[in-house]
Amino acid sequence: MSKPFLREHCTQTFVSACGITLDLSKQRLTQTDFDDFIHYAEEIDLQGSFRRMCDGKVVNLSENRAALHTSLRAFDASAPFYEEVNAERERMLAFAD
Repeated sequence: MSKPFLREHCTQTFVSACGITLDLSKQRLTQTDFDDFIHYAEEIDLQGSFRRMCDGKVVNLSENRAALHTSLRAFDASAPFYEEVNAERERMLAFAD
């Protein structure tokens, strides 16, 4: 029995990259929606913006400062702003004790 109210499902129901797999099978997403999303991500250079964020560059021009999301989660001395982040982490731990 057909289900007339279901939208055409995306034919790429699983997308994998960098060890992460997205299951799109339960999303109300058509193949056209998915293709449009990928095209838009390429158009705005989403991958380049993510790379710049990880490198500690300014990506949100309204704040005019580096996004530190990745540095705050990194325990690697090569991460941008590692010394500053580590110093604040140590201050926080000392305060918590």
